[in-house]
Amino acid sequence: IDTQLDGYDLGSPQANTVIMYNAALDGQESTGIDATTFNTNVTATANNAIAAAASADLAYNWAQQDEDIEVAAGEYSAYHWAQKAEAASGVVVQVVNEQDGELATSTYIFSFDNVIPTDSEGGLFMQKLFYPTHATNLLRVDVVANLSHSDDGRALSIGLFQDGITNALACVSTPTLSLAPANLVLTYWMTAGTTNQIAFMVRGGANGSGTTTFNGVNGSRRHGGVMASGITITEYKA
Repeated sequence: IDTQLDGYDLGSPQANTVIMYNAALDGQESTGIDATTFNTNVTATANNAIAAAASADLAYNWAQQDEDIEVAAGEYSAYHWAQKAEAASGVVVQVVNEQDGELATSTYIFSFDNVIPTDSEGGLFMQKLFYPTHATNLLRVDVVANLSHSDDGRALSIGLFQDGITNALACVSTPTLSLAPANLVLTYWMTAGTTNQIAFMVRGGANGSGTTTFNGVNGSRRHGGVMASGITITEYKA
């Protein structure tokens, strides 16, 4: 019976030892390794390879497992939570802003009574075009306007208007100041209602004759343009 097989002496008197030969030394016997130890090492190496592959798969799942698929009981991947955050309501979709530090004046009267102001009142001081990404999303419109009026003792007002709508969407008022501009601040929320262009306009004036000055006093600009007015529109996912 041929007891030589691929470098192992199956007929060795050392029954519990694997004897290996170096072909380059014409079969000269090399150091023996206990068969039990050899088998244990082989098994451990295989198990380590399996464990490493499993760890790699688990790491991938924690990072990339599909949305709503658990990685462990009640626990989900980073990708899952990123998708949830993106879909959550209240996420900011886009922000646009128009800042204006230039001088402007108007002599148009802006009423101060219990009637909603219309787009024929006051002077047009700011305008911003906006394109919503989804009709059901929410829009927040923030307005800051620096206005003064030549006649003290009047009510100075600004109104936010939308193209195609006669009445103001929102309005705020303050007593007139002839020596320094009043800082009028307005915030308005609405549903976009469309993905077409929306033009927002800010009109302002006082409820009496005289001159309203935008970003200045008595027809002259103040602070070289850095005392700027502005309109900011933020779209939120509904």
